[in-house]
Amino acid sequence: MGCYPQDAPDEAEPITIRFENGSPVAINGESVNLVEAFLRSNAIGGKHGIGIGTHLVENRFVGIKSRGVYESPGVEILGTAYAYLLQLILDRRAREFYEQLSLLVAKQIYQGYWFDLATQMMLAAIDRTATLATGTISLSLYKGNLFFVGADDAPHSLYSEENASMEGVGDYDHADSEGLLRVFGVSARVLSTRGQVTL
Repeated sequence: MGCYPQDAPDEAEPITIRFENGSPVAINGESVNLVEAFLRSNAIGGKHGIGIGTHLVENRFVGIKSRGVYESPGVEILGTAYAYLLQLILDRRAREFYEQLSLLVAKQIYQGYWFDLATQMMLAAIDRTATLATGTISLSLYKGNLFFVGADDAPHSLYSEENASMEGVGDYDHADSEGLLRVFGVSARVLSTRGQVTL
């Protein structure tokens, strides 16, 4: 499916992935369906050693360990690009919930419980995330590595350089964080008065 990173070209290659409602719909500006998205990203990523020769010692459901060496350039590219998009659109609590839910879904599917009620409930919750996952992610591929380049046209992105400035340029006031930390510290001070922790 590809080459090992050491045999990949000595020049990086850019790639853009457009997602709409959680699905990849274009690669490098060309429309693709889901199957084409994997085929095209497999070809581009494989050429640069992306996701080639991934080694894993797994705990099988039946109780034994097995060793696998995988080739999955398309999954690596599309999954990484999607993860970057989620970084932009999900707040802290939603992101934590999504990551925990993803692990549970993966476990359910791995163990053959795709049509289980619990799996269907989890997938329904994840569907809400997909409705927000629209945007274009740009990456650079080089010798087995994926580098984030940029994100465009993501209408649900929560990131704002102006609002999040740590240099006091935007709406963020450092005095607000000091007060917040004092509030969060109340429980530790209570524990300290009872000798449970030392401040």
